[in-house]
Amino acid sequence: MMRRHAIQIIPVIILFITAVYAKSGAERPTENPFQNNESARAAGQKLFARHCAECHGPTAEGTERAPSLREFVRSAAPRTLHTFIKNGNLRSGMPSWSRLPDPQLWQLVTYLQTLEP
Repeated sequence: MMRRHAIQIIPVIILFITAVYAKSGAERPTENPFQNNESARAAGQKLFARHCAECHGPTAEGTERAPSLREFVRSAAPRTLHTFIKNGNLRSGMPSWSRLPDPQLWQLVTYLQTLEP
């Protein structure tokens, strides 16, 4: 009887965990929380220099290793940039930066969106 009760409660626990996980994902910002924030832009510029400039160049103009980001970042939605930086694209040689916390990823987005084409 006790074992049967435990087996019946497992789906309820899984459903609860799934609902909590889905709710936490729904609360992620779709817009850049640091947009127009000068200190976030400066922090993003430092992060870019540390993590991105080696491939994309010191001002994101592109190199032989990676393309210019200047045009792309002006037309891409903030969430698209965030997701692309976080997940990368190994087929094209773009590494994942998922080890960076979300605030730092948003700082990178803030900096990139201030670049002129």
